[in-house]
Amino acid sequence: MKGPLIALCFSFLVLPCSAAMETDSSLPSAKILKQWDCFSGPFESYDKWLQMIGKGEASNQKRLHKFKQLFPKESFENYQKQLDCQVFNYLVDDVLVRGYSVAPKAKPNEILPVLLYNRGGNGLYGSLNFGYLMRNLFPLAEEGFLMLASDYRGGTHWPKSKQKATDKLSNDVNDEFGGADVLDVLALISVAEKMPQADLQRVGILGSSRGGMQSYLAVKQQPIFKSMATIAAPTDLLLALAQRPEMEKVLKARIPNYEHDKEGQLNARSAIAWMEQFPAIPILLVHGSEDTRVSVEHSLRMAEKLESLQREHKLVVYPGDDHGLTRNRQALVKELADWFTRTL
Repeated sequence: MKGPLIALCFSFLVLPCSAAMETDSSLPSAKILKQWDCFSGPFESYDKWLQMIGKGEASNQKRLHKFKQLFPKESFENYQKQLDCQVFNYLVDDVLVRGYSVAPKAKPNEILPVLLYNRGGNGLYGSLNFGYLMRNLFPLAEEGFLMLASDYRGGTHWPKSKQKATDKLSNDVNDEFGGADVLDVLALISVAEKMPQADLQRVGILGSSRGGMQSYLAVKQQPIFKSMATIAAPTDLLLALAQRPEMEKVLKARIPNYEHDKEGQLNARSAIAWMEQFPAIPILLVHGSEDTRVSVEHSLRMAEKLESLQREHKLVVYPGDDHGLTRNRQALVKELADWFTRTL
């Protein structure tokens, strides 16, 4: 079968405009300590990046060939010309976190819709790097969105010698897998408030895998978001654990009070358990039918739940595709760009 399977449901039970625009002054703010251009150091040019990748791998031509296919020189140079990409270190409740912003290079008086991007993984696994930005954030920024992303607390290794003694380093602070780390996402709103290009009347949120769970939790706490999308998101952690029992070691290591309140902690991170109280914003659900990490059943069940609540949503399932939707990357970018252009 060609193309994605699409189920579309529209309901017009939307939040009043005032509820969608106001931010909660009690939410965390980000204190930016340092920032620098993504296109610097080994990423100053494609050849320097390739040299870094190929260091010690001179005989591994197959590896370098695959790298060039994933990250073509023409794409790199086009993004470098068209986009402004910044890395920044920021404090949230004295915890040091790393963040990223990507947007089209500023034009006079131009304002852009804002998208908060939440990555998958946990701890250092899945943390953001230049290649990840180029694959996942750059294409959407090129479509006209101001992208902001966090590596979450616990997601960056910090050399202690370079930080203040008063800062709590990510090395020493646990990623709680949907706990205090959600504050690191919400603090990005205060970063957007300081950016002249950011249109705070149009703020959306996008999450992949665990980042989808993170997105649901962020929207639950903050009414500024007008629209959201998830890619291969776990919506029921009890179901996810039953399907992948090996994940228990991750959950036990990261979620506070897990051993004493396992069901309660997992339900608190399972959006399907509390959708009745969730803001009625449009939700796009994207999944690959052959996802072996997070079953497509999560998105199918969420779509059924949203339909029963008469909430605006769209379900897109790519037949035969995997967790990373590797067969449908271009189609995915178009789907996301079209969705947020319409709903923000």
